[in-house]
Amino acid sequence: MPSGNICPIFSVSSVSKLGFEPLIDFIWRLEKNIEVPLEEVMKQPCEFEVNDNFLVEGVGLVVSGIMKSGVINNNKVCLLGPDKQKNFKTVVIKSIHVSRVARNEAYAGELVCLCLKAQKANEKLVRKDIRRGMVVIDSQEKPLPATSF
Repeated sequence: MPSGNICPIFSVSSVSKLGFEPLIDFIWRLEKNIEVPLEEVMKQPCEFEVNDNFLVEGVGLVVSGIMKSGVINNNKVCLLGPDKQKNFKTVVIKSIHVSRVARNEAYAGELVCLCLKAQKANEKLVRKDIRRGMVVIDSQEKPLPATSF
């Protein structure tokens, strides 16, 4: 292979457990992930990964997911995207809920629900345009969406 990486293939049976020993041995020999200190993750720009979305009557569009990095606050201006045209919309965080409790901010690693509204009055956020895998990122970021790897 050009990159020099090796991808082993293990033949295993979940019924007879044949081939599990070499697989388990290989997994234990893999290098461990390097843990990044929480303080360093908190200093990074905010990144929230959308897992699901809801339309709550009297509230508006709510997205749920996990804070990947940084801190996000109420009334913070962020970017939501990429949409199908690979664009990002400017949104404002109306409210934040963590474990069904209203909060003023959310931190990296937390499962969060964000109520979003479009920053421009003439724009509207439509639920069908929001899909799993989209991100809410800091408005200072210059996102470049990838379509293939």
